[in-house]
Amino acid sequence: MAESNGTVASFVDFIWKNGEDLSGDFKHTGFGKVILPFTLLRRLECVLEPTRAQVTKACATHKNSAINLDGILRKTIRYPFYNTSEYTLATLGSTKTRQNLQDYVVRFSDNVRVIFEQVDFPNTVIRLDKAKLLYKICQHFAGIDLHPDTVPDRVMSNLYEHLIRRFGAEVNEGAEDFMTPRDVVHLATMLRNVSMSLEHLMS
Repeated sequence: MAESNGTVASFVDFIWKNGEDLSGDFKHTGFGKVILPFTLLRRLECVLEPTRAQVTKACATHKNSAINLDGILRKTIRYPFYNTSEYTLATLGSTKTRQNLQDYVVRFSDNVRVIFEQVDFPNTVIRLDKAKLLYKICQHFAGIDLHPDTVPDRVMSNLYEHLIRRFGAEVNEGAEDFMTPRDVVHLATMLRNVSMSLEHLMS
């Protein structure tokens, strides 16, 4: 347990340090709207990394087919969510980062895409782009290893709890700038779905 706590603290400090670039353009009470969704995005990216080739092949095979691609992809990769974009956080590029990131997120399956919509991630991306911080933040998170082999599901859940507590501790004023309880519920639900999928694969 002590080792797990140390791992969580290390990841939290590393992720929080990335938030230092937000100072000046974002209030401390608004950091959560950037850090939490990007952490979730990176986790999903790491979880789905082994499925990228399968998804690309399935999309190419059924490109001009009337078959329900959603059902095929879920069955093929055995996850309840997927992403069909060619991009990752590391490959978005520095010239069209906003457009490419928007394309990346919109190509998640509906059950993931709605979560990013619920936490107002599209507007957060626009704000980061206008502040000329989007590419830097994407690169920071691309460098965080959140693969399940490195960060098991239980540790990942603890990581989120720590981040939420830490952001909550920063909210002594302007609480309306922080994520709402409903936003957090959506994020927690997504994490549970990720964990259940991984457990299913390992059983």
